[in-house]
Amino acid sequence: MPAFPLPLPVRVVLLTGLCLLLPAARLYAPARAAGPDAVLTVNSLEDTDLPDSVLTLREAILIATGTLTIDISPEEQAQTQGCTYSGAGNITGGCGAGKTELIQFAPSLGVSPVIVLAAPLPVINDTAALTINGGAVLPIIDAAAAGADTDGLVITSPGNNISLVTVTGAPRDAFSVAGNGNVLFGIGARSSGRHGVLIGSGTGNQVQYSSIGVATSADTACTVGNGGSGVYIGASVTAATVAGSVIGCNAGDGVTIDGADDNVLHTNHIGLSSTGVALANGYGVALFAAATGNQVGPGPAGEANVIGGNTSAGVYIVGAGTTANTVIGNIIGLKPGGEVAAPNGGPGVEISTGAGANTVRSNVISGNGAQGVLVAGV
Repeated sequence: MPAFPLPLPVRVVLLTGLCLLLPAARLYAPARAAGPDAVLTVNSLEDTDLPDSVLTLREAILIATGTLTIDISPEEQAQTQGCTYSGAGNITGGCGAGKTELIQFAPSLGVSPVIVLAAPLPVINDTAALTINGGAVLPIIDAAAAGADTDGLVITSPGNNISLVTVTGAPRDAFSVAGNGNVLFGIGARSSGRHGVLIGSGTGNQVQYSSIGVATSADTACTVGNGGSGVYIGASVTAATVAGSVIGCNAGDGVTIDGADDNVLHTNHIGLSSTGVALANGYGVALFAAATGNQVGPGPAGEANVIGGNTSAGVYIVGAGTTANTVIGNIIGLKPGGEVAAPNGGPGVEISTGAGANTVRSNVISGNGAQGVLVAGV
């Protein structure tokens, strides 16, 4: 993806009120130990917690959070490297509450196997970090039958890492994140009743290189969008980063920043596939409710967000107190490369209804359904 400046047709520099620039975009990388205390290998697609011959994802999370209430069979013990047991199969140490664990998936499960949930998964809430790494297996968690008004994966503790796992069909949010310094890397979040990813509280949480509302980064049509926003960042959140992701086909916004401060979006395709096919969200990015100090682009090396193909404005900044936000170094209304139109239905950037002292500069804005930049009622 090209860095700025680019020799492209339309450049807009607009300063509304006081110019306030944030530091360069950053990634918050939580400190991690050299290795986990225990490695738990899921080797079944069942959704059970029984003393049988296989270890399920549900059982692995219960072990990691110290909430498993059944004895572990010898066959299951063989899948839990680092745990220690009594003769009766009770865990006596090495894993559980206060220990770091890695949950991985056995290659025998194949590629993109589906785990169909019969109930909500346990909440990830241990103070010691848990890593769930889908690896080459790329498991899919189908949460459609988990129960009304439930989420796919819920994180409420700090420093967890979920990688290469997809959640589909959650009645509410595919991923619900609280706590500090959690990382979602290479995840899929699709067909949820509400948001793909809800970051409800905490500081330094990250969503990186993920497919949200789409099955792959190169989708050509909307078939698995979420019912709300792709990523929803709530008012209690600070310093979250959304980077390197394809976010499309969501009924709400691509990214919603609802009263949150000091968050960074960079290097994303919002409303477009990686090849420039329109995968519309409502607004591309929406900031409101006194959201302050947020940065939409660019990445550490100047990489652009590409924001196009959305139903309404590419970037929408609205409301009194929504201030000191920056929109810098993005391609808005064009496909990747910045030469072919991929219009947003409204303005490229819209600032309205009292949202003063925001900065828009060094963007390439062209081809949109309304003004390149609209400032009204500020």
